[in-house]
Amino acid sequence: MPQAHGDRAQARRRWRRVAGLGAPAPAPSGALLIVHDDTVAAIATPQGAGGLGIVRISGGEAARIARAVFLPASPIPEGEPHPHARALFGSVLDESREPVDRGYLTFFHAPRSYTGEPTAEISTHASPVVLQRLLDAALAAGARAAEPGEFTYRAFRNGKLDLAQAEAVADLIAAQTSHQARVAYRQLEGSLARELEPARQELLGLMAHLEASLEFPEEDGTLLPVEQILPRLDGVLEPLRRLVDSYARGRLLRRGATVVLRGAPNVGKSSLFNRLLRSARAIVTASPGTTRDVLTESVELGGIPVRLVDTAGLGASDDPIIAEGVRRADDESRDADVVLLVLDRSRAAAADELEELRRLPPDALVLLNKSDLPEQLRRDQLELGGRAPLEVSALTGAGMEELEGALAGLLSPGGGGDEVLLTRRRQRDELAHCVERLEAARDSAAADRGEEVILVDLHEARTFLGRVTGSLDLEDVYDSIFSSFCIGK
Repeated sequence: MPQAHGDRAQARRRWRRVAGLGAPAPAPSGALLIVHDDTVAAIATPQGAGGLGIVRISGGEAARIARAVFLPASPIPEGEPHPHARALFGSVLDESREPVDRGYLTFFHAPRSYTGEPTAEISTHASPVVLQRLLDAALAAGARAAEPGEFTYRAFRNGKLDLAQAEAVADLIAAQTSHQARVAYRQLEGSLARELEPARQELLGLMAHLEASLEFPEEDGTLLPVEQILPRLDGVLEPLRRLVDSYARGRLLRRGATVVLRGAPNVGKSSLFNRLLRSARAIVTASPGTTRDVLTESVELGGIPVRLVDTAGLGASDDPIIAEGVRRADDESRDADVVLLVLDRSRAAAADELEELRRLPPDALVLLNKSDLPEQLRRDQLELGGRAPLEVSALTGAGMEELEGALAGLLSPGGGGDEVLLTRRRQRDELAHCVERLEAARDSAAADRGEEVILVDLHEARTFLGRVTGSLDLEDVYDSIFSSFCIGK
């Protein structure tokens, strides 16, 4: 039987190597988050004054340290454990055990806490001075200052969250729109892991069957014909490819999009900018060239946070200020997710506007503004490239609902409300590598290259699949994720 990666013995040795059979466990990377059996503390609420602030303490010594920095109004008898998840009123103490405020202590026994460890949360008034003195007292009592993301890292290492759920914690904290929050919460609830689980189970089952045929070829029923392997691989590949493709929408949802209004002077870009913002943010006059610089504001469109950009009117100019404004408009347009080219339908298009039309990217929108005025634009001159222009009126608001719908469709094409999305490049890259190895396995099966060759690619695919949710021990991946969190989470 022909072999794509050498003879059968070579392929078998490679299979055993990538499967880790007989290989020693990898040594820890030595990164800062590896040690997680001590007790850590941090201020868990945002900086600044407010009504409520929290210091969180997690680890085996949390109960002892909590007793050192908090004095309940009704003392707990010596040797009696803290009641679970019940708030105790009392005094917050500094390093010298002097009261600095009154507040509440809530203790969570392992594993029924956020981190899965014994955890104390002390709530007090959000005075930065009080919170810092409380944290200093906890550190003096034996806690270590938590690293960024360490509480969530401990939750992950203790099996309270998978890796995708841990990333969703950061996304939920950073959410700017209700749709962002909803998608992050679904991932926090394990939607991505549930979406991947059928593929994981089918992959494991197929690997087990192929390995059985390799180890026990003389047994009846162990050999798996190509006619059965290919449909099973196709059944795994189809949903994974869809997930990889979802990253284009998930990326925009997570980081937001940039939409640039572009066009000649006095076509109504700033008026449309104000309409989309529902606010008179840009100065609007009848004089051409009122906007000479880039003007940006944030707006929500279709549940996605959008950076909306108004730009200077296009066209050659000897004025260095206007020329600089045009250069900046070009820069913004190159980096935009969507360009809105605005034309004035109440007059004929100029030569430079027709040239702009020819240079537009495929996903740009063409807006014919001033639909409240008689049309003078010759549409047969417009090279629209199959686009249907949208007629709008910045003055009356006509067509704005259709414009917002078209923008939402471009920014989130085909996205359903309950769709599972990949929102991070790491997730997308791991799953794309998984798909590549599965496709290689399918090619090997179709070419009848032997079980060993197929198993090599299937094991590598399983490794990449496991990295999406962190079911494999990959310390370098973990550190890069959790170090981006805020301290206290």
